[in-house]
Amino acid sequence: MTEDERTEAAIAFHQELALLKHRQGHATGQALAVCEACGNSIPPERQRAIPGVRLCVQCKEAEEIEGKRWAI
Repeated sequence: MTEDERTEAAIAFHQELALLKHRQGHATGQALAVCEACGNSIPPERQRAIPGVRLCVQCKEAEEIEGKRWAI
């Protein structure tokens, strides 16, 4: 295997790993019409755009902010 081939294989591996990690953090399945955190409706556009969505935009933003606060 040449140096270029090893580099390409490493890049492909890291891209696949990043994609897998990304998918693990996202819900799958049927999207909810109502936010499970606050009870507000989740717009149909959001339901179509994000498979398995469980939170409205405001609650998702709050969750992400809280997660960043505790991230090391």
